Amino acid sequence: MTIKMSHDGAVSDSSTRVLSARRSLLVALSAVMVRVVVQFGALAIGHPFLRHGVNYQPGYGWATPFVQWDGGWNLRIASIGYRGLPSFAFWPGYPLIVRYLAPLWGEVVGAVLASWFFAVLALWGLLMTLRRRCRTSTALVVTLLFAWGPASIFLYAAYYHSLLAAATIWAMWSCLERRWALAVVAAFAAGLTAAPGVLVALAVGGFFWWVGERQSWRRVCAGAGMTILAASGGAGFFLWAWSTTGYVGTLTAAESVGWHRHFTWPLYNIFQAIGDATSPHRSAQMHPVYALNAVAAILSVAVALGGIWLVRQDRDWSLPVAMTLVNVFFLSSTTNPGGDSLGRFMLCSIATYVVLAGLVDHVSDSTRRRLLGGLLAVAVTSGVVFGDLFGFGYWFI
Repeated sequence: MTIKMSHDGAVSDSSTRVLSARRSLLVALSAVMVRVVVQFGALAIGHPFLRHGVNYQPGYGWATPFVQWDGGWNLRIASIGYRGLPSFAFWPGYPLIVRYLAPLWGEVVGAVLASWFFAVLALWGLLMTLRRRCRTSTALVVTLLFAWGPASIFLYAAYYHSLLAAATIWAMWSCLERRWALAVVAAFAAGLTAAPGVLVALAVGGFFWWVGERQSWRRVCAGAGMTILAASGGAGFFLWAWSTTGYVGTLTAAESVGWHRHFTWPLYNIFQAIGDATSPHRSAQMHPVYALNAVAAILSVAVALGGIWLVRQDRDWSLPVAMTLVNVFFLSSTTNPGGDSLGRFMLCSIATYVVLAGLVDHVSDSTRRRLLGGLLAVAVTSGVVFGDLFGFGYWFI
């Protein structure tokens, strides 16, 4: 059975039960609560067997497992801003929210709770986007894949990924529901959170023009205005960093190692990750990290290219497919992205899961059940294990 979208975005199969907005929210909330509780349990079980990694950061109480690696940088920006920081790689959206929450719960607890809140918001938005566009079972399993995947710990740690995912998916939902004002607000938040978020602003403006029944200069100007407003958050950060340092390339020269220093040809980093996974010049302990980066990126590329077929079925799919394609090519075309974090960026891209749901929903029932069941089993296992590794200060993706 194949479910098709009608012109108003609802599935045309009357026998399909569509999740209500309230039930979608309850599912999202339950998924995050169970995920966090299970991770705490896994950390307690792993404590006797795992020693702390070399970069382990203690001293944050119960929130310590969620404030490792770059979480400390976000807390520092929230506390004192960018003074003395050797990098502008961390955008201000998430640290600003943490700063405003600090008077209530403190910076550490505020940062973790903010991530959990935005994780709920992201999962809710994903269900809201998928509930009328594919089977309910597909929507639920794909949402759980996002909530429990190998890199899912970053949705619950003191990182920006849950905020970026929430802003991105609600911008997408708003566009698909033709609620343009909300789409601009959500895209603005995405653009203020991370560099890929600026691409959301471009997608919102382009989709507004793409779905117009009659193309005119007025509509083109309206789409351009939406894009400018939505991108103003990221553009404002760029201009501020430029004025602060006097160097137009401040954001591109993020670190001395050359992270995002310049662009290369598309998909460059995927082949680099494959080479690093087998290179004798790389640490043997890092080989699994590079291998996981390569696998995650290759799967993301496959989903993005497969999404082109979905656009031929319904032009509304053009928005998630375009977001996925642009994000994949952007992340794979910069040198040494994020200190060997290509896989994390790919797996935390929520638009990819929307396209994946659309593709999986078009295969036979038996194939769909086996595929989603296998993916979910791998996601749950790897998500908990990698969550333990992160919590004890180890780098894995």
